[in-house]
Amino acid sequence: MISEYNKNAQEAGYGDKMVALKGDLLAESAPAELSGPEYFDFDLVVVSMALHHFERPELAMARFGERLKKGGVCVTVDIVPDDHHHGHCHNVEHGFGDAAHTVKSHGFTMDQMKQLYEEAGFGTGFKYDISKEQVVFRKDGKEHLKTIFIARGQRG
Repeated sequence: MISEYNKNAQEAGYGDKMVALKGDLLAESAPAELSGPEYFDFDLVVVSMALHHFERPELAMARFGERLKKGGVCVTVDIVPDDHHHGHCHNVEHGFGDAAHTVKSHGFTMDQMKQLYEEAGFGTGFKYDISKEQVVFRKDGKEHLKTIFIARGQRG
């Protein structure tokens, strides 16, 4: 995915402004390849459809917060737990196929995200909006519907 992102950024004419790198921000100490000053004081951190794969989402959010500058914003796009919308209850692993074993959470409620944001130091102006339309994931010829949210908060 990293090389695909970089290829697309290059083709779109943004190769000099945006680049994806691989590094383990959840390691005990910051990875050397992501420890330079150019990897701190970000205006924006975006985490899209990944947080539910983290073993320790609170640690991930704290590490993102360490890299945001004062006034910087964190945006998260992820899954609403199935039992927190429309009264339906389904198993989150359905639809993830081979990736099912990497799913660590059934999604995040507004209260859970607010707590993660506040503990990470960017809970100012917190918002959590649920998409009106479900997202369709296709795997092995089957369609699976998931409701997603967008959360945002600012480092004070």
